[in-house]
Amino acid sequence: MAPYDAGFFAQDNRGSHGDANYHGHLDDNTRKARNSYYTAYEGDLAEKIGDVTGHVKNVSDVRAVSYGTDVLIAIEVRDHSKEEETKQRVEKAVQPYLEGRTVSVVTDEGTFSRVRNIDNDLRGGGPLDGINLDLHDMFNTIRNP
Repeated sequence: MAPYDAGFFAQDNRGSHGDANYHGHLDDNTRKARNSYYTAYEGDLAEKIGDVTGHVKNVSDVRAVSYGTDVLIAIEVRDHSKEEETKQRVEKAVQPYLEGRTVSVVTDEGTFSRVRNIDNDLRGGGPLDGINLDLHDMFNTIRNP
């Protein structure tokens, strides 16, 4: 990783994450989502996009969220030298499911973590008001860098 972020003494700044989920707070999509994920939110779409994207070459993990007519797909890639190529493959793979929505694919760790946390909150049936504000802010940031 060091060639991509070249931190102090070429550190990769991605230390072990093995104990990061000690308490199970970072869900890996293995638990069944609450009904509100499918009735009050487009959980079916987010899951389908996640499934399709997960099979794209070079994608190691994926989370997706939708907000209005926008879909954000956050991916972790295995080979950072092929990021742009992977993003294009992901966009092409999910086109049949978007139904006219706009899609953004991002690969940075911070956005991936944020999308994962929002998706976990939605899956857990968290209050939509705060989640919608966070989604609104996140999509505004992506649209207007």
